[in-house]
Amino acid sequence: MSENLTVSTNNKKSEKKIKKLRTAGIVVAVIAFVVILVSVICYANADSVRSQLVYTFLPKSVDLSNYSDDCDIVLYVERNADYDSEADETEPLKKNNYYYYDEDGNKVTLAYDDKITVDDNEGMAYMIYYLAAFQDISAKLENFKYIIPVVLVILVVALIFIWYSVWSKNYDKEKEKLNAAKHTGNKKKKKKQ
Repeated sequence: MSENLTVSTNNKKSEKKIKKLRTAGIVVAVIAFVVILVSVICYANADSVRSQLVYTFLPKSVDLSNYSDDCDIVLYVERNADYDSEADETEPLKKNNYYYYDEDGNKVTLAYDDKITVDDNEGMAYMIYYLAAFQDISAKLENFKYIIPVVLVILVVALIFIWYSVWSKNYDKEKEKLNAAKHTGNKKKKKKQ
């Protein structure tokens, strides 16, 4: 009887070791994946990746009437189909074209260095677009200063709940083991008497 008890205890111990090894393996695999992903992003054509990220996160249109009473243009951005990354390697701003629609509804395309006038101030299309876009983004990010603390509180509460659940489960298992040990100890004493 005692041999069966030690065999089952060894099986439980080996199961715990296997679970720990699996968890460690998963953690190592995730870390390796993140490291590989970051290295690919950093070492593969870094300018192209940065440019794509900027293009992805910037708005596709900016209403210049928000910044000027005299200008009622909505400026749009699109990829420049004529851009050659090898020939224009030092000019990443050429990757985008900017355009707007005039009063007649005709599309007016602007290259990155074409000039546009807003409030008697003349500037390059890309500068006006990026300044207006960053102002839009900063206005939207202003709202996040209220959202971030709420998300952090929810995250902390969730982590406390997870910790308590795991602790409670482990506590119940330990308590069950102690009760089982007491009962097996009482049975042995009764047999001896």
